[in-house]
Amino acid sequence: MKKIINTLLIGTLVLCLCAGFCACTQTNNKGDTKQANTQQEEKRIDIEDLQWEIESGIIDKERFAFMSLTNAGKYTITEFSLNMTLKADATPEQKDAFFASIQKLDTLKQNELEELKTKEPEIHFKSDRVIKPGAVSKNIHCYYFSGTYYVRDAAVCEMFEPDIATISYIKDGNIVTTNYDFKAKNYTDDTDSVKAFQWSEGALAKIVPKPQGEYVELVSENDTSLHFTIHGASKTDFQTYVNACKKQGFTKDPENYDNPGYTMYKAKNEGGYQVSIDFDPDDEEISVSVYSPEH
Repeated sequence: MKKIINTLLIGTLVLCLCAGFCACTQTNNKGDTKQANTQQEEKRIDIEDLQWEIESGIIDKERFAFMSLTNAGKYTITEFSLNMTLKADATPEQKDAFFASIQKLDTLKQNELEELKTKEPEIHFKSDRVIKPGAVSKNIHCYYFSGTYYVRDAAVCEMFEPDIATISYIKDGNIVTTNYDFKAKNYTDDTDSVKAFQWSEGALAKIVPKPQGEYVELVSENDTSLHFTIHGASKTDFQTYVNACKKQGFTKDPENYDNPGYTMYKAKNEGGYQVSIDFDPDDEEISVSVYSPEH
């Protein structure tokens, strides 16, 4: 009888230990899942890290509606767009004011205006400029609907609210895109991605210095020409790359232009290869073209 009792005690102890082990295992699994979800959220850009203001601005003596966008997150943004729809409490008078502002566009034909009036009013902001962490991108244009006509009166924007934001940004060396739905308050990630730093192994790529930058786009390449763009660049970056090209022998027949809206350097080396380097301060881009003597 004593032996049976001891056996039962041992069996009960084993069961308790097993149950405790299983409980610990389940707890750890839940903790791991929660941690994995948190890490996934941390790897995606957060809409809360994007702060914007809509205001009026003057360019070439003309007034436009602009957005200033601050990137308070940790990822470099390569493209940003924000679609906005009418607020729920928008009045018929406000809708009339919206279409009245469109009617002032000189380039819009009457039949185009009538077609637009059949649609629900929309506006959108779009920027292709690189916005590094902590940086501010100013003068982002506002457009009517999904077209190319600029909104000139910032007061028009006050009757709209955010609908969908599409953000492309650099993560782990790739440009990825996510869409944020302000109504559903959720994210949808695009499946496609491209390398942020694109460089060639071709012969012409060995003629010039390898560019520096987080986002370098290989535009086109063939046997006689190579074209690439350094995005998110400054005039200092332009001069640094020009000096690097000069060190590699591109000093023959030089051409220089240095204006507030456009800067360029062009030269050949002793082998007859030519490099042309342009800097656009508005787009913050350095465009580089390399040509062989046979081009």
